Amino acid sequence: MRQLRSLGWVIPLLLVVVWAGVGQAQETKGYIEEVKGRWGVGGFLGYNRPMFKLGDRFKGDANKFGLNINYVPSPKANIEVEYHRAKFQHGALETRTFFWGPTKQNYKSPNASYTMKFNSILMNGLIYLRKGRTMLAHSFSPYIAVGAGFYDYNAVSTNVLYPSQTEKEAALAGGGKDAQGKQLPAVVMTPSQDTQTALSANLGFGMEAFITNSVALDVRARYNFVIGELRPFEDWKLQKVFPLQLFDLSTGLKFYFWQ
Repeated sequence: MRQLRSLGWVIPLLLVVVWAGVGQAQETKGYIEEVKGRWGVGGFLGYNRPMFKLGDRFKGDANKFGLNINYVPSPKANIEVEYHRAKFQHGALETRTFFWGPTKQNYKSPNASYTMKFNSILMNGLIYLRKGRTMLAHSFSPYIAVGAGFYDYNAVSTNVLYPSQTEKEAALAGGGKDAQGKQLPAVVMTPSQDTQTALSANLGFGMEAFITNSVALDVRARYNFVIGELRPFEDWKLQKVFPLQLFDLSTGLKFYFWQ
């Protein structure tokens, strides 16, 4: 219920901006009748950059790819259904150290793995800003993108050393000793998993440029807000993440066809 209340404004806003685009377009009747009802399919490549606390977990950019289906109710608006996948690798647990009490030393987890995968379905409204926008070859139009949907994510950590192990437990687990003869930690924690299908919203700006009358290049940048969370790892000074926030930049092609 908290997720639904938090995103209660998104769906009405999406409907309002799409309806506004349709209403404004009624002034150009001739061209509306030509493009009204067109459909399109597209694909895109890009990257996600994690922001704020999520950026503390994953520093690198995630490769992102996806598909979309488009419906054109008027020259001023597109309705788009989007699916995309992305993955973050080499999270902070692979490189950060923790303090181990028995030896008063800081240690990394040498075999640790920390990754996060996304599978997302979104509905977007694209509102075009250029007056008299067409879908003809060599034309271009900037637009505002507003969307909402679901992010299914899965963050998994494995082979992370257990900070509260004793020297005896470390020795029994096969831990060796360092150059000074001090015991090295060896007990690993049970793999952890943060997984959820969470509501999301996005807001962005893009540009659509037609190469031919039916093929368009689409470039956009977006801010994404996901109502999901990741558990804290306090021994590594990683705070709980809520919400998940990301910036994405993508480039793709759209292929339009008549009704």
